[in-house]
Amino acid sequence: MQSRANTFYQKRACWNRLGETYRRFQDLDTLQNAGKYKVATSPNRKPCNDVTVPPQATQEAAEKRLQEGNECVDWFLWRKSSATVP
Repeated sequence: MQSRANTFYQKRACWNRLGETYRRFQDLDTLQNAGKYKVATSPNRKPCNDVTVPPQATQEAAEKRLQEGNECVDWFLWRKSSATVP
């Protein structure tokens, strides 16, 4: 006969494994979006967070990117709205 503590531990361990599996799928989705849209994201990114895009090489390209609605924090740090990246 199992004790209550042992039963609780087994259920908790099962939920921990399910939660870890869910986080791995989120990481996989993040990596796929980063490759598809050419952006940098954090592993725990939520769909409402902005993403980072690489800097532009020329002034003309930077001005074009500003017209597209991207945010320029500094010359090396550009952010893209999360509405364009799922």
